[in-house]
Amino acid sequence: MEIKKREVIASIVIIAIMLIIGFSISNSIRQNLLEKYHEYDTAIHIDKEELFRYGMRTSIGHAFAYGELTTLDPVTFPEIQGQYSYVKKEEQEYTRHTRTVTETYTDSDGKTKTRTRTEEYWTWDTMRTERLESGHQILVFWIFWILFTAVLVVGFYYLENRWLD
Repeated sequence: MEIKKREVIASIVIIAIMLIIGFSISNSIRQNLLEKYHEYDTAIHIDKEELFRYGMRTSIGHAFAYGELTTLDPVTFPEIQGQYSYVKKEEQEYTRHTRTVTETYTDSDGKTKTRTRTEEYWTWDTMRTERLESGHQILVFWIFWILFTAVLVVGFYYLENRWLD
């Protein structure tokens, strides 16, 4: 496979177009994140009842309200005491695992020996929640976008592009 000068020029154009599109998408992601942060930064802190009532009457917007909450329709499980506005019951499983451990040691004669044994351990298997923060979202996007562009350019070279002749 021979890469011609025209193919190199065309691939540079492809990379330039992909970068322009990538920067546009990245700026949109960044703008959405900034808008979310702006909601939190501009939210009013309400710690008095009269200010809370005023905010409810006037549709004050985003606010952090501090105070004592009571529930209108409390819930509970038979195995716990008290009544709550929200209860989550999670079942976990204690699971036995084994792993092979290899140890190297020196015996009394000065010879190096290796010993392998099976070790047992237990873990609680629970569900995990993974979260991407603002900087990570943009980083993940750019990693994906650069890989996508590279695949596009390599695919362009493999097509042999006779139409460029």
